[in-house]
Amino acid sequence: MLTPPGQTYKWPTVYRNNGPLLNTLRDGDRVKGTIWRGGVVKIATGDAVQTTNASPATMPETMLAMAVVLAVPGFLFVYVAGWRLVRWSRRAPSPGMNCVLGVAVALLIGGLGAMAVAGGTAEDTVPEVDVGALLLFAAVYAGLAAIMILVAVLMYRAVLSDDQTAAPAPTLQDSSL
Repeated sequence: MLTPPGQTYKWPTVYRNNGPLLNTLRDGDRVKGTIWRGGVVKIATGDAVQTTNASPATMPETMLAMAVVLAVPGFLFVYVAGWRLVRWSRRAPSPGMNCVLGVAVALLIGGLGAMAVAGGTAEDTVPEVDVGALLLFAAVYAGLAAIMILVAVLMYRAVLSDDQTAAPAPTLQDSSL
């Protein structure tokens, strides 16, 4: 419980662990508290800073957005790795593998960008997305994903058409005597 000087109101706070600051505090010690949306999100004394469970970095919306940003590209990476293992006898990756890997990397970067657009950047450079910005995040991420998938499909078609024009057409040869 934090009590402002000269006031009787107490600010309840909950922490994940006791370090690095709570272990050093005693009753009556002065700390600086950061209040956001009616709750204490972090306390600090000198160089030591400790976040509370009310910190935006622990918001369920932020965790959901991070799960989407990491799960979709992660699934694509695992898919391409399995695809590569199945085709191990061929030494070079196929154009499709390269396109899917490109989409996965672009989705990861685009998802982090969508989080930055939707929620801004917190003091500790942790993207935060609240309920109001969750729809904006979803719209930006879906738009980026659609654009990236379209680009990958166009790149794949271009690679296939280049391969077909570069390969000589098969010819029939007469082997009669």
